[in-house]
Amino acid sequence: MSARLNVFDDEPWDMNAEKMKIRGRFLAKPSGAEDLGATVYELLPGSTGFHLHAHYAMEEMFVVLSGTPTLRTGQGEERLAPGDFVFCPKGIAGLHTFTNPTDEPARLLAWSTAPIPEVVLYELSPVLSVPLFVSKEQHVHSRSTELPRYLRSPRRPGGRGERPPQGVSPA
Repeated sequence: MSARLNVFDDEPWDMNAEKMKIRGRFLAKPSGAEDLGATVYELLPGSTGFHLHAHYAMEEMFVVLSGTPTLRTGQGEERLAPGDFVFCPKGIAGLHTFTNPTDEPARLLAWSTAPIPEVVLYELSPVLSVPLFVSKEQHVHSRSTELPRYLRSPRRPGGRGERPPQGVSPA
C-alpha cells in the first residue's frame, strides 16, 4: 500500500499551470481508483483558473477546503467559502471554472466519474477536446478539433451561429 495522501499537504504537486496560477495533486489513481477521479487544486492568488468548460461524459463535484475562490458558470459568478459544495452535471448545464481574485491561496477538492473517452467543450473557444486515454505516467493523451461553424455560439470568438447543413442536427 502506498503512503497515505493528505489534501492539506503542501508538497508534492503533480501539475503546475504557471500561467493560470494553478497547481494540482492527483489522488484517485495513486490510491488505486479505476472509475473515479480526484484532485486537490490550489489556486494561487490572482489565479485566472482553467478556461470555462463543460464535460459531456463526466460529472464533477467540488468542496472548498480553504480560501474564497470564485465559481464562474454560464449564469455568472459567485464567491465561495470553506466548506461550500459545488456539483457540475454533464453537458452545458455543468459549464464551470474557478478563479481566485484574492491575495490568499484557495484550495479545492475535486472528484468525478472518470470516463474514457471524455468530451470537453471550452466555452470561449471553437475547439472540442476529446481525452482518449491516460498513460501510466498520468499524462492525458487527447485529440482536439475545431468545431464546425454551425455548432459555435455567436458569443464565442470565431462563432458564426450558422445553421447546420441540411440533414445534420446540432443537438
